[in-house]
Amino acid sequence: MTAFRYFFFALALLCHCTTSAQSDSLKWQRKSQLYWYSGVSLAYLSSMSLLYQTWYAPYNSGQFHFFNDNAQWGGMDKIGHFTTTWWMADFIRSSAASSGLSKQQALKLGLLVPFVYTSTIEVFDGFSEGWGFSTGDLLANLGGIGFSYLQYRIPRLNEASIRYSYTNDAWPSLRPDLLGTTGPERMLKNYNGQAYWLSVPVKWMIPSSPPWLLLSAGYSIDGYLGGSSNVYFEQQQWINFGHVQRNPEIFLSLDIDLRKIPIQGKAWTLFTQLFRWVKIPAPTLAFCPNKGVQLHPLRW
Repeated sequence: MTAFRYFFFALALLCHCTTSAQSDSLKWQRKSQLYWYSGVSLAYLSSMSLLYQTWYAPYNSGQFHFFNDNAQWGGMDKIGHFTTTWWMADFIRSSAASSGLSKQQALKLGLLVPFVYTSTIEVFDGFSEGWGFSTGDLLANLGGIGFSYLQYRIPRLNEASIRYSYTNDAWPSLRPDLLGTTGPERMLKNYNGQAYWLSVPVKWMIPSSPPWLLLSAGYSIDGYLGGSSNVYFEQQQWINFGHVQRNPEIFLSLDIDLRKIPIQGKAWTLFTQLFRWVKIPAPTLAFCPNKGVQLHPLRW
């Protein structure tokens, strides 16, 4: 999940570069495209350099190797990879188009940039002790890029979105080094608190529904203190939380597409664009094998 930090760093830098020089004139359009390519290149090189020096360099094994982590963290890691590349592909394509590039150019860049970015991280993993090149991660990355491509080709499918939410829980206090110490760190590292949602318009099923109303199906986990087990070796000793149940959780909830609410204004447009990938809190049904069905009056 550390890659999320550098992804959002690159995202913020790219957003600044692509929105600061937009104009209708051909001259400014060319400058906007130059800023876009420069922003992408700078974001990629700077974030990768920072990522390697702060995260990978101390653990460089010097030998490329593979690592099978497909069964870890209840699949949340793979969903995170899928979602991240989808977010990135969506953003790259839309920002490239807004800079004046053609739809076909924007489409190609929306496929290429996320693939190069995430594949570089996987190669870093392949040369690092304690990790390795994960084919599961690679397939999940390709899946997110592929979903973005399908949405481009099938306009109706473009109304669907993948969203993220986070709910505080007590698990990070038991293993803060792995699950995070601060609030922002836990949002990136604590899979137990994260949830990923597939949101689709209710009007797909009930045509008379308002266009902003969405139906969301979500997935998360609970009680995971380690990738494969709650028994682990840390600080020169074995720690046993084997009695803690590891549960997958499935959610059904409502959501709102803020972009479809008829409110005018630049501030509102910016707000809805920034939060278009965030699940809106709403009443939620939760399904858990060991807890049965629960109703949360309001869940993030």
